[in-house]
Amino acid sequence: MNTALSPIYPLAKLLTRSTLSSMYTTYIRPYHDYCDVVFDGHITTHDELRLERLQNRIARLTTGVPFRTSTNKLRLDTGWETLKTRREQHRLVFFHKLTHFPDRQPDYIKSILPQTRIGATRRNLRNANTHTLPANNTTSFQRSFVPKTTRKWNILPTSIREQISTPIFKQEVAELLGCPSPPPYFSYGRKFGNCLHTQIRTGTTSINAYLYQYQK
Repeated sequence: MNTALSPIYPLAKLLTRSTLSSMYTTYIRPYHDYCDVVFDGHITTHDELRLERLQNRIARLTTGVPFRTSTNKLRLDTGWETLKTRREQHRLVFFHKLTHFPDRQPDYIKSILPQTRIGATRRNLRNANTHTLPANNTTSFQRSFVPKTTRKWNILPTSIREQISTPIFKQEVAELLGCPSPPPYFSYGRKFGNCLHTQIRTGTTSINAYLYQYQK
């Protein structure tokens, strides 16, 4: 992954913020997203932190802020959700497609979808549209796609679960998970001035009042 980042380092001071952001979301972040619905439940805490730190490093190169910048402020400024949130969103979107468009999925994928309560009991219960968790005896299986996503799906608001349109479902899930959406003018202007504005917003400029907070 560091090899994929290597072209950005010499260009970070030359290219605009919007160009660097597009390079990351188009060419690098797909590496993180590939098969994330499968490995999400089995990724180790160490590897999860390494991936998040990698994205934070790219965000600092894109915005021109120093190392000490708060990661929460950095995400709000760039509009990049955490990779953990993206994996959760992708799992729910895939589960939505399995639920509402089963005919578009192969049989070996459809067979893993748990039944709803009304399908399992043939009774119109209050939780008729929730899915029954499959029996599991191991921690590894509990963290896999089906049990983990089923638990998350069952606690979604009914209005979101019943949404047929996939794009609208993605938008509602993103709002529910708190994915940031910064104003477009954050990326306007030349590189130098844009970096200064970002440093002011994140509180990491070279002004003495800010440096004092970091005991500089």
